[in-house]
Amino acid sequence: MTGRHNGVGVRLKHQNVYLIHVHCAAHRLALAAADASRGVKKVTEYKKTVNNIFNFFKYSATRYQRLRELNKILESEDVLSLKEPCSVRWLSFGRAVKGIYDNWPALVMEFDEEAAQRDNAIAGGLLKQIKQYSFLAITHLLMDVLPIMDRCNLVFQREDVNLATIEPMVQSTIASLQLLLEPDSLGEHESKLTREIENNVYRGHSLTYVAANHIEGYANVRRDFITYLIERLRARFPSECIDFLTCLDKVLNASKYPDRDVEIRDYGTESLATLIAHFGATNRVEDGVPMVAPVHGPDLRAEFTQMKLTLRAHGRPNFCESCRILINEYGELFPMFRLLACIALVIPVSSVPCERGFSCQNRVLTARRNRLGDDHADDLMLLTMEGPSVADFRFDRAREIFASRANRNPIKF
Repeated sequence: MTGRHNGVGVRLKHQNVYLIHVHCAAHRLALAAADASRGVKKVTEYKKTVNNIFNFFKYSATRYQRLRELNKILESEDVLSLKEPCSVRWLSFGRAVKGIYDNWPALVMEFDEEAAQRDNAIAGGLLKQIKQYSFLAITHLLMDVLPIMDRCNLVFQREDVNLATIEPMVQSTIASLQLLLEPDSLGEHESKLTREIENNVYRGHSLTYVAANHIEGYANVRRDFITYLIERLRARFPSECIDFLTCLDKVLNASKYPDRDVEIRDYGTESLATLIAHFGATNRVEDGVPMVAPVHGPDLRAEFTQMKLTLRAHGRPNFCESCRILINEYGELFPMFRLLACIALVIPVSSVPCERGFSCQNRVLTARRNRLGDDHADDLMLLTMEGPSVADFRFDRAREIFASRANRNPIKF
């Protein structure tokens, strides 16, 4: 729906050129990770192997039970079920990688037994793949890289996420990835792998393809993957797409204002000029009719310094609090900035609440409840998402209301 030429956002902008078109930040992040995994051949092959391992156990309860028993024998600290990799669905690939990491010794033993005693060719092929140094090294690399992405992703999935969080989180994620590219800079899990491999043996199992040329080949894969991931993050979050969001944050976020009055006068003037150029343009025409600009540039410039000093006097409120103060307390004093605050608060930087609504709908409208009316379904979804917890629900009051209804048949016990 975000096509550049005929997407929903483009069509809406035809109706109102002052609209701001924002792609969901959480989806952008997930797509950047998916792009990076597809852009490096070795990582693509790794994903296929993980998917084959998942399918090997998915259709056999006996194999899965043997795997759990092996984990218990090995006294694994965390027995996890294997996850199906799905890189574009909230970075679930990270959970699949963790399943491989935690279950690797048991997987080696299970595939070895399947191949030797049951002559299973698929198990033999998977055994050869997971015992390669590159497979194990990529597992540990992803255990270091994907949590960095996940932390950013979790922030973008919060209910209270706002446009002020996008740029700092993206930049901190890129900076964290760049640290992994520094000379002799390995992540926690990669360093652990290097320490625990002795004589080509890791956790009691011998590895293959551990020669110097294979280690050098993995180093190139590692560098290419991290570099490409950084490039895709910058491509998915280009400066022009978050320029308006950054400007609104700089103009309205009192927690970032300078302390000195001399500095606060010029703070954010360039960002304000960008917003005026977009929201205050008066020469725009739609269907032959001039469009009325939402804001008046001269009024914004005249009010800007006093508005900043007024907000700062409230104890440096954060972005959302600053906007609410402008709307509720100083709407008449700074009407243009009140309008900008209203615009800033309604910009949807994430479609996560919408996705959660779909998930709630699927839990309410099940196959056994497929005859629920729209109103009844809406009420149930509202109670599920916004209602009180079961501990706070007044069952006595519900019983009184139920008993007071007219024409109610008596309940027989």
